[in-house]
Amino acid sequence: MRLSAKGRYGTMLLLDLALHWGEGLVPLKDIARRQEISLLYLEHLVAPFVAGAIVKSVRGPGGGVSLLKRPEEIKLSEVIQLLEGPIAPVDCVNNPEAYPRSDFCAIRDIWNEVRKATYQVLESTTLQDLVERQRQKWNLKQPKDGEKQWSNGKDANSTAQLQNERDSSRGKGQTIYRRRDMREKVEAALKRIRPALQADGGDVELVDVNDGIVKLRLKGACAGCPMGTMTLQYGIEQELREQVPEVKEVIPI
Repeated sequence: MRLSAKGRYGTMLLLDLALHWGEGLVPLKDIARRQEISLLYLEHLVAPFVAGAIVKSVRGPGGGVSLLKRPEEIKLSEVIQLLEGPIAPVDCVNNPEAYPRSDFCAIRDIWNEVRKATYQVLESTTLQDLVERQRQKWNLKQPKDGEKQWSNGKDANSTAQLQNERDSSRGKGQTIYRRRDMREKVEAALKRIRPALQADGGDVELVDVNDGIVKLRLKGACAGCPMGTMTLQYGIEQELREQVPEVKEVIPI
């Protein structure tokens, strides 16, 4: 199955909440900033989680969102089905009655195996599993017993310095992860846009992605075309914003 933007960003939203489990209500604007996702899009994503009793949402001053369950109690299978519906690569897997030849179709057997394998992975993975994986990506480690004892003694200042270094490393890791992730999303979106440009002798090159700002260079026929700016603004930028909600602005170089 191919996850939509709703499935991908919804999982990112929950992972962010799981990483801040126990901290009370988390403002959506903070999640939007950390994950580089449009605040309006996040507000749209929260609704199915509230209806599914996974997330609590409080409006007004001091409001925000938080998990209603512990991270280890929330399985990805539940999350994806709330956002995407039934887990299946093709319709005939979950609805064989609509396809008279289903019982005699060997290909359907393969799609059914794909569904089972996908469901097994999602069913066996919780938000807590994602939290632990993400912390490993950031190379975060809890203090060892010796370090805890050390912090209780006269070297507490050194332990505090060590923790500050870890926090700094975590912040840098988050930033690098988000920038790399967003660049990959923009590249994937441009890959789908390029055929239409290339058909008219043009092309587009990704120069940089930083803090939601995408810098592009028009090439070929597009570079010298008087309509190039309109192509960028009303064609490429609109398509990028639709496929990658984190995009704030597209700038020609």
